[in-house]
Amino acid sequence: MVLAAGMGTRMGRPKATLECRGTTLIVRAVESLRAAGCQGVVGVVNPCHGYWHIDEGVFDVLVVNSQPERGQGVSVVMGAKRIPENAWVVVMPVDTLPVSAETLHRLFHVDAKWPNAIVKPVYAKRGGHPVVVANTLLRKHGRLVESRGLRTLQRLPGMDVHRVDVDDPSCIRDIDTLDDYIAYCCYKPVEYSHAIS
Repeated sequence: MVLAAGMGTRMGRPKATLECRGTTLIVRAVESLRAAGCQGVVGVVNPCHGYWHIDEGVFDVLVVNSQPERGQGVSVVMGAKRIPENAWVVVMPVDTLPVSAETLHRLFHVDAKWPNAIVKPVYAKRGGHPVVVANTLLRKHGRLVESRGLRTLQRLPGMDVHRVDVDDPSCIRDIDTLDDYIAYCCYKPVEYSHAIS
């Protein structure tokens, strides 16, 4: 599930449409999930952006969140309703850098206790994205997730939370500011063809 319903106010445009290394952030997110073997990629988008025609066919299922101002938890619950209840869900905000296929495979192969499992990557002792969660949890605790966000599930009694150490700094990097965007997506080393006197 790719969460892309944010208003994009800090960046001056929807983050999903930002160019990053030859494509858009939203396409990069979907491609990274597919490369790791994810099936049935769901995109949750904002109806106000008006640009989704350029990404037709990118998602298997497109969900329009008409209340993005209520927060990311609403998008998570809306997307979960379009995914089979007995599935694992990889929740990836569009403004996080796509992690490697190896990182995703490590998250997928945790010996988790269904149906109360949450799996998250950890780099340098910091928790990151994407989070892998049993969809039964999202369905069962939908109202809680809507009001308080996905992180709240980890604090519920009986949750089987797995923190997986990974060697992938992308899992803790977000594109929140213009500086982040330049650093992670636009930066190219300058090569000088002649000496400067």
